[in-house]
Amino acid sequence: MLRGYKVASSHVRGVAFFVPSNRINEYSKRELQENATIELFEDNYKKLKHYYEDRFPDIKFKNVKTQKTPFAKFSFKPNDDTVVAALDSVNIDFFQNINEKIPVADDVLAERDFRKMVKLALYNTKVPKLYNLLKCNLSRISTLKDELTPSDVSVIIRRLISYHDMVSKSAKFMTKNRKYLYEDNESYVTRLNEISDSLYTQNTLIFNACARAFDLSISDYEEIVMFHYRNGKIPKTVEIIAGLEKKAQEVDSKLYLSNKLWFCKLDILSKTSNQFWKIYGEKLFRNEKKIGLKNNYLYPHHGHNFQILLQRYEHDKSINNLPDDADIINVIIKGLGKHCDIPSLDKLIESYWGIKIDRISERGVYLMEHFNIRKNVNALIWPNEKIITSILLSYATNGDVATGIMVNNMILEKYNDKRILNSLNTIKYWEFVLRCVGLYGDATEKNIARLLNETEIIDDHGNSLLEIKYRFFDIVSNMSERFVRFPTREMFQLKIRYSSSHEILNGLPIAYKQLNNDGYNHSRLNYRANQHTLYKYVEECCKELGNRGLFLDAKSIIEKYITSKQETKSLKDMLGEMQEIYARKRVKEDERKRRVEDEDDDFQLW
Repeated sequence: MLRGYKVASSHVRGVAFFVPSNRINEYSKRELQENATIELFEDNYKKLKHYYEDRFPDIKFKNVKTQKTPFAKFSFKPNDDTVVAALDSVNIDFFQNINEKIPVADDVLAERDFRKMVKLALYNTKVPKLYNLLKCNLSRISTLKDELTPSDVSVIIRRLISYHDMVSKSAKFMTKNRKYLYEDNESYVTRLNEISDSLYTQNTLIFNACARAFDLSISDYEEIVMFHYRNGKIPKTVEIIAGLEKKAQEVDSKLYLSNKLWFCKLDILSKTSNQFWKIYGEKLFRNEKKIGLKNNYLYPHHGHNFQILLQRYEHDKSINNLPDDADIINVIIKGLGKHCDIPSLDKLIESYWGIKIDRISERGVYLMEHFNIRKNVNALIWPNEKIITSILLSYATNGDVATGIMVNNMILEKYNDKRILNSLNTIKYWEFVLRCVGLYGDATEKNIARLLNETEIIDDHGNSLLEIKYRFFDIVSNMSERFVRFPTREMFQLKIRYSSSHEILNGLPIAYKQLNNDGYNHSRLNYRANQHTLYKYVEECCKELGNRGLFLDAKSIIEKYITSKQETKSLKDMLGEMQEIYARKRVKEDERKRRVEDEDDDFQLW
């Protein structure tokens, strides 16, 4: 049973022990990260295959292709457009009526009336009123110093941030899926992004004015720093942290760097932030409008070598009595992976969570017998989805994907908890695992292509002849189904790209059922995106069947799983072209065989 936060010990484990023993230069790191060799890939595959067969010996995956249970007819009728819903949620008066001007500051408005209006708007249910009032009266915020309590200032900061996050979330979702929108909605998506950018800019000005007018608390600084950090404004984030650290060094100052502030500082300066990660030559995380630090940037208070940063954090931790923190552990894990220090990473996992990684004997990954989880692990360092993602990332970067997956499976089994790490709800993690394994196979194939002729690893249809690449992905995909009840659209897209033809064909009924599930089609946008993924899935199945000459089977799949007349026509036209190519090849092959037979007959007669 997981202990509560109140009884959790605040005693810290020293993190300095897990610092890389020596500083590895960039050239050495690049050399150590050239791990996409066929030998290492095969070693990972064998290790994971043995683990999978040993871990799930009694599990036999059903051949979903032979299921005869008919699917219920899909009857979803979307009524509300996601674009309209997203714009309505913004709730900005001047946006609803294009003829209404944006409110501006009223010079006639008395300062007394301004202070009164701010107090009324502070707890009003409509956040835009507070936002517009402060935005249009930035110079008057200083007059509120004697009117607002520290808690009132905190409420202002939190309400404005939550308002921006709500709009930003809608804008990112719409932008990511804008290819599924109708053309007449493009202008609304652009406008929504403009509103999001404007909110960020104006909120920044408001927060700067508040910082000049009031003595902000540590929690206020945390909210503001995380606001900039989530929006990818790295220079601004570091600037605020550096300014706060300078204030903390003043005599009688009550300010200090909390765990949350240290997390941002470590994550940015040690370049373990998501936007800096690449694996096997590919960027793993989508980052829009991200601006990183300049290459020649120097932090004003100290250097930002990984070892120095952790030593500074250890010093601050002891002085300010900071408790253990899972986010800090997450940064350390990624830092060790960046510096290719796998032995220290093994020791860290063993120290915090009692999971031993035996690379010599056949025991492999196991929980130490004497390790008492309830006694040694409190809620502050309980592993979460971010931590297991970082563990996989660190091992995968160093060519040991199998160990990362096995360690995380052990964590999901032993540390399963509904409040922090629910193994049945680790969807983002398993999407990341599938993408990581797929990229590993691609990188291995590229390395082989440099040594061999491309025609030796690519067939006539453009598919890879590196069969182990597909088998590796299939094992991980089957493993993910043991933890994730309902596959997501992202998982199906990865399966289309990296799974073997056998698994793709067998998984079609599940894909059809899942992508037509009402719970995954709560808006028109989701519905169109899911139908597009289903179309691509059926298209891939038709290509596989067409390559085998099974055109009647491919046609029956189209008629069974595709409802759109336009998509049905498009797929059947594609099948027709494939059939013509297939027929020409058969004619050429038959002609070649007949010519060989004639030559043999002539030779025998001679």
